Amino acid sequence: MEKEIKDSILAIIEKVAVAVEARDVQGLSRLSNNTIHCASIFQDADSLSFAIITYSLSKILSREKGLVPADDKTITKSFVINLRKIEESLKIGDLHEYNKRVANVMKSIRMLDKKTTEYIQEIMTKSKIKKGSAMFEHGISISRVSQVLGVSKWELMGYLGGKFSIDSDNVRAQKALKRLAVAESFFKVI
Repeated sequence: MEKEIKDSILAIIEKVAVAVEARDVQGLSRLSNNTIHCASIFQDADSLSFAIITYSLSKILSREKGLVPADDKTITKSFVINLRKIEESLKIGDLHEYNKRVANVMKSIRMLDKKTTEYIQEIMTKSKIKKGSAMFEHGISISRVSQVLGVSKWELMGYLGGKFSIDSDNVRAQKALKRLAVAESFFKVI
């Protein structure tokens, strides 16, 4: 595992454990968004697995009636213990134990919630859309981004539309100024 990925997971795992223990659904949801962002950047199995765990836990604890009753502390305690063991094994660099613990948490989630497969698919789609947004911001067309990443243009446009207005005068002006700066540097106009 690359150091950058390890550091990213370590930076957030304690916060996830605390949020699960406190049943802080809003905090867990924010952390879930953060892990999905990291998974979309790194696009590796470890980041993705941790994003799936965080997202699944946020969904499990956020259900109206809850899959984990508020008075049942054993299930949340089990998740917290496993999260802390994941953290320990990652800190000492024992990737075998880390992978074993991640697999245990995933198994517990699957046993508790049959919708885990849907969560995995949703995370993959969200990650692709976020990555596509960054590609679009670098000047690649929506059509090409959707083709490369295998997401629909509509999903991508929906995300981009919420992020900023593509047709705004401000965006057009910024793009024109950027093109002008590139042209000036190319022709060495000062």
